[in-house]
Amino acid sequence: MNTDEHRYLGLARRQAQDGLALSHGRDVVATSAMVLGLAGDLVGARRLAGDLAKRFPADTLVQIEYLPMIQGCTATGAQAAEPPRVAC
Repeated sequence: MNTDEHRYLGLARRQAQDGLALSHGRDVVATSAMVLGLAGDLVGARRLAGDLAKRFPADTLVQIEYLPMIQGCTATGAQAAEPPRVAC
C-alpha cells in the first residue's frame, strides 16, 4: 500500500469518527462501521456492529442489510491489511 492510500484510509477513519461525534443514529453508526471496516479498524467496526445489533434487534434494515454489509467490509479490510503472500 502506498502513502496516498494510507493517507486516504486515515482520512476515512477520521471522518467516520467525526460523524459519530455528531450522531449515534442508526444510519450514521452503520455507515461509520462500514468505513472503519474497509479502512482496517476491525475492532472499531465490530464494536459498532455489536452496538447496532443490540440497539436494533427487530430492525429489518439493520439485520438484513447493515450487519451483513459491515461483516463484508471488515472481511475486505482484514484482507487488505494482510501482507501479500508469495507462493513458493
